[in-house]
Amino acid sequence: MKGQVNVTVVCPGYVWTAFQDSKLSAGKDSSEGSRDKNKFMTAEQCVKEIHDAIKYNEAEYIMTLKGKAGVVAQALLPRAIIDKMATSTKNAAHQKH
Repeated sequence: MKGQVNVTVVCPGYVWTAFQDSKLSAGKDSSEGSRDKNKFMTAEQCVKEIHDAIKYNEAEYIMTLKGKAGVVAQALLPRAIIDKMATSTKNAAHQKH
């Protein structure tokens, strides 16, 4: 299959979809209501960026600055520091809800 199939790994970040809108309008998840919709990309933006990544034969496409910084940090910092950063980010997200 070498030379016949191209693969693009895409890391999009947060995408706001109709699913979130339907959950909010149904009142099913109040934690979603506190999220800033402007911090999400739209599904249309996501699709366009994926299309462009495929068009330009990107092997890996990371859409967010935070994601790109994570790749650089992973290459430069010891694993223990990366794990601590990930844990503190996860804990901070849970405290907001």
